[in-house]
Amino acid sequence: MSDLDVLVRQMATDIYDHTLRLEDVRLRLFLKWLTAHTGRIQVRPVAGEEFKSALLTWLSCLTVQGALWEYHLILDEIAWWRDLDSYRLKMILKSEAGQ
Repeated sequence: MSDLDVLVRQMATDIYDHTLRLEDVRLRLFLKWLTAHTGRIQVRPVAGEEFKSALLTWLSCLTVQGALWEYHLILDEIAWWRDLDSYRLKMILKSEAGQ
């Protein structure tokens, strides 16, 4: 296994571990964002190994710089959903329900 493979595997695992810390609603909304962002990753929130595998496949298709950029972007997005105050979360859910 090359150093790049190890790096990509670690990034996918790290992203997955961070998603486990999200509440169900925040996780669902994050995964919805991730699906729209990547155009590829479409998983159910409870499908852990499927999610890690999809991340690994997607990150492996990117350049090293692209994978690192996406890794940081995704971790920032996870942090955004985690830190989103309950009022704004309710507003997002309300607007989502109205669609």
